[in-house]
Amino acid sequence: MTVTEHRTAAPAALAASAVDDSAPYPPRYWWLKRIALATALLFAGLVALRLWWGWEANRRLAAEIARIRAAGEPILPEDFYPPAVSDDENAAKLYEAAFMALGLTADETKLIYECSEAMDPSAEKCAGRGRIISSRTAFFDLLRGARTRHAIDWGLRYRTPAITTPVWTNLGAARDTAGLMALAAWHYHAEGRDAAAIEVVCDADLLARNLARQPLLIGIVSAWACHAKAVRDPLEAILPSLCLRRGTTEPMEKCVDTDRVRSLVDSLLDDSAWDKAFVDALHAERMLCVDMETAVRQGALGSTLLISGFSRPAVAAGWWQWVWDRAFLPMLTLDALRASHGITAHIDAVQQANFRFVVRNPTPGGTEDTAFGLIYRPLSTGHDSWPGRAVEMHFRSVACRRLSATALAIRMFEVERGRKPERLGELVPDYLAKVPSDPFSPTGDNIRYLPDAQPAVLYSVGANGIDDGGAFRPDRWNLPDEVFVLRRTVAAAAKPGAPQATPRTAPTSVDTRKNSPTPR
Repeated sequence: MTVTEHRTAAPAALAASAVDDSAPYPPRYWWLKRIALATALLFAGLVALRLWWGWEANRRLAAEIARIRAAGEPILPEDFYPPAVSDDENAAKLYEAAFMALGLTADETKLIYECSEAMDPSAEKCAGRGRIISSRTAFFDLLRGARTRHAIDWGLRYRTPAITTPVWTNLGAARDTAGLMALAAWHYHAEGRDAAAIEVVCDADLLARNLARQPLLIGIVSAWACHAKAVRDPLEAILPSLCLRRGTTEPMEKCVDTDRVRSLVDSLLDDSAWDKAFVDALHAERMLCVDMETAVRQGALGSTLLISGFSRPAVAAGWWQWVWDRAFLPMLTLDALRASHGITAHIDAVQQANFRFVVRNPTPGGTEDTAFGLIYRPLSTGHDSWPGRAVEMHFRSVACRRLSATALAIRMFEVERGRKPERLGELVPDYLAKVPSDPFSPTGDNIRYLPDAQPAVLYSVGANGIDDGGAFRPDRWNLPDEVFVLRRTVAAAAKPGAPQATPRTAPTSVDTRKNSPTPR
């Protein structure tokens, strides 16, 4: 090729190459546009899914609230407002005044609890009990005055967010009151004033019932504890030598009229008020779950506070908290629905006559208290377990009251007939309308009686449903059976040089239980 031909061909090749090049100029970034379009479609789909998720969650929760309200049950904070009660008719005002008049010093509180643990007012550590009791006449008069007032309003008013509503703050005073009342009952019995001792026990029974009459789960748990402390424990201590009036010969101050004992038995066997109080408390727990979802929806509460168990200050966490709540609110809504279903199942369980129904029909939706569970189920994670434990405590309280009532009936039988009943059926119909059933028995059996054991006991088989032969320990912790000891020696019954009853130890094997006395 000549030089001239080469010079002519070069521009032509360059032009041809320019014409044949199919790449756009400037580059059009087709893949970036496709990714952006896919991202936009995905985002739109997520938004649509989130809107449907929120609509469906709200629809389900609204239907649950409508169902509950149609059944006449409370579910909103305002549903728990009690009827108006004047101060002159409100027993809570007398109780609060009594709590203010209690005024225990640290040393007095220590003496009360150490003496309560000893279960024997004659112990050296209880030497100052008389001074403590005699200096609080006004306190006991206020408690006695509550008998004339049948209405009660503890002043609890829920408002959204209900979880932050200030609750009743006298739980510690109620505990100290129960301890002092137990000590007073033992003290009066040791002085030979059994009529005064039983009156204090009756005041304690009424106090516990009134403590339970507030829509608060911790309130009724406190009431159960106070009843066990100030009713069951002193009765167990004083019944072996309780003086009952069989005629007009016994002094009124020294001995108790049998009609008064019968009224106490009737009160202990009446479960209706306790059942209603516990159901009301569970209604309040259900309301708290639904109301927390409402509070998060309204921005009055952050969901991270629920996840952290309210261990952080209730302050706004910033824009990310708002984004999280808006994005995952349906998850909280559905969890509030799940928690509501679980608590409703607990409410149904309370209305059964036997704890074994609860065991055979566990509440739905149980979950482990894990970090991940707290994130996606912050409401139902806690409410799956805590009300369930409270249901067991409720039935323990039922068993405790039935055992106490039966023990009183046994004492009346023993005083009037000069011997112990050989079996509980002998108490019917003169002392009991029927033998109380055991709320823990899998087969619905009655409570059990071991009159020949050392010491003699009444007992329920306990939450495990297994008859362990009335096994107990003095500290009462982790007992297999719920036990009422019928022969615990106290100061008024003890004589110098008399042997003291030795508590039976818990059976350690199946063979040991087989050798235990047969319940009657």
